[in-house]
Amino acid sequence: MSSAATKDVIELEQGSGTPDKIDNGAKNKRKRVTLFVLLCFVAAFVGTAIFLARPWWTPKNPQSPASHSAPISPGESPQSTPSESSPGTPTEATAEPSTSGTTPRPTSSPTKDRLQTLSKLQSELDAAKALWSERNIQTYNFSYKRVCFCLEDCFRDKLVQVVDGSVVAINDKSPIQDNYHEPCTHVPTLDELFSVIQDAIDFGAVRLDVEYDSGYGYPTWIDIDHEEEMVDDEISYSAKLEEIY
Repeated sequence: MSSAATKDVIELEQGSGTPDKIDNGAKNKRKRVTLFVLLCFVAAFVGTAIFLARPWWTPKNPQSPASHSAPISPGESPQSTPSESSPGTPTEATAEPSTSGTTPRPTSSPTKDRLQTLSKLQSELDAAKALWSERNIQTYNFSYKRVCFCLEDCFRDKLVQVVDGSVVAINDKSPIQDNYHEPCTHVPTLDELFSVIQDAIDFGAVRLDVEYDSGYGYPTWIDIDHEEEMVDDEISYSAKLEEIY
């Protein structure tokens, strides 16, 4: 038997190079590759899960060790702190912390202040009307002027004659013109000036300044601004009692 044939017989007897041995090596290699791929997949899955879960447990702007907030006592609201932002990036306005360490007391609202002012004006009006009624003056002359953003005829000085509570002459002209009740020609009596003030109070005018005569109680000066957003709606009246009959 030749040497080559002898070698084949020996290999067949020892089992080297057999089909079973070759199949086992391929299977082991496939197992190692499959295990490696599986480990890579698990690692990728775990990393993705950690990344997605990060916003829930990691603060977006963690405070530095030197900026720990002080403990909040009962009844005290926490103070907001400005968030860091990159230069040039607009940020929302934040409330400035109180320097006293306590929450500032809220100031009274303008509406409440205005109601208190109107209440005071009403009390002053009632007292002045009572004094004027006590004097019981029905016939008199008084000087009158109305100032407004209107025609010139509306704010000329006028001398008004009142008889029994009604206007009978203006600037010594009698009888009164047919257009007397038009805005620029109508002149109120001193009693009607009280009604002008009352209407402004009832309307809730944003500004109402009134001065009364200390001896008789009638209004000597009225300045009204009915609406803050309205332009040129301001109007004022002045009156002075000249003669009593």
